Amino acid sequence: MNRKRLLLGMVLMSCFCLSWANSAPSFSCQADQERPAKLETQEPSSKTPQLVLKTYTLKHIKPEAILDIALLYVHEAKYFENMLTVRIWDNQISRFEELLNKLDVEKKTIQFQVFAIVASRDQGEGQKMKETREQAAALALTMSLPSSNPKTSPSEKVKYTGDPITLKYKETDLRDVVLGLAQFARLNVIFDADVRGIVTCNLQDVPWDQALDIILKQNNMGKTIEGKVLRIAPLRILSREQNPEKGDVIENMDLKKVLDELKTLWNFKTYEVDGPSFLSVHEDSGPNNFKLVTNRALNLVVSNVKVLGDEAGKRTVSIGQLKLTGMANFVDYVFIDTQGVTLKERGYLVAGVSGYGSASNALILVISAEIK
Repeated sequence: MNRKRLLLGMVLMSCFCLSWANSAPSFSCQADQERPAKLETQEPSSKTPQLVLKTYTLKHIKPEAILDIALLYVHEAKYFENMLTVRIWDNQISRFEELLNKLDVEKKTIQFQVFAIVASRDQGEGQKMKETREQAAALALTMSLPSSNPKTSPSEKVKYTGDPITLKYKETDLRDVVLGLAQFARLNVIFDADVRGIVTCNLQDVPWDQALDIILKQNNMGKTIEGKVLRIAPLRILSREQNPEKGDVIENMDLKKVLDELKTLWNFKTYEVDGPSFLSVHEDSGPNNFKLVTNRALNLVVSNVKVLGDEAGKRTVSIGQLKLTGMANFVDYVFIDTQGVTLKERGYLVAGVSGYGSASNALILVISAEIK
């Protein structure tokens, strides 16, 4: 009996061992099948940054203008015309391209309109200044123009009968444009000393005399014609010559309002207005030097002009520096030098210095700005 139990136990032990041996490989295989799946779910290790070559085409700025800034992000930079080629670490590309998108934008153009005004609290001095200038203008006119033919008034309505002409100019000196028109019309030209301006136009098959009037009106200039002689002068001078009893005629109503307010505040009795001078400045440009339209040889410097705000009509123009220089007692003199000046779009900024020429006179700049 005991022998039978022993044999039965040995058989059962043998079956158990055989069963375990057959099942062990399956466990190992299953483990091997699960291991790749676990490896696939692990995050990849970070790559070592690599230098790559990239080329960008700039639309609104020159590559050399941003080269110093670009070198903060790139390993090496070269440029040709408007192409910027860089060797850059691949992990810096997105940041560098974000910078380019902020810098390569079209800069706005600000057109300043500047009036140079001498105001006097003394009626006698102001009248004397007017008479001196009227005598000089009359003498120049007598020496240069024949007196037999009647003049054409700048305010007279004219029928345009000139031969048609096509004109296309961009920021061209007014005198050069008038000389071209005069040559076309076979006229001689005399320019008053105060004639300055810039012309941008595209006129197709327009009578030459109408084209001339359009261009002159844009720059607040007028004309007289006697025979074959064309004289170009500021409207204020022509108006004063025809109506000497009225003095300066201010056609710009906004400017007249500013002057009337200044007359009340400063108690001056007369004023002489030179201008306007039209000055075009690009946003973020460096110092811009302009010679103003005036017989006083005044030079204006505006620097670091910026446009603040986005809504048209409510924007503000910021001027980093506004500097006015000129001659005083045969010596170069700085009349105005101020920083951090702001004015509203289409608004007016008044800057001035007292004691110009005498204690009772003041030199005033009235500046307006239009954002293009």
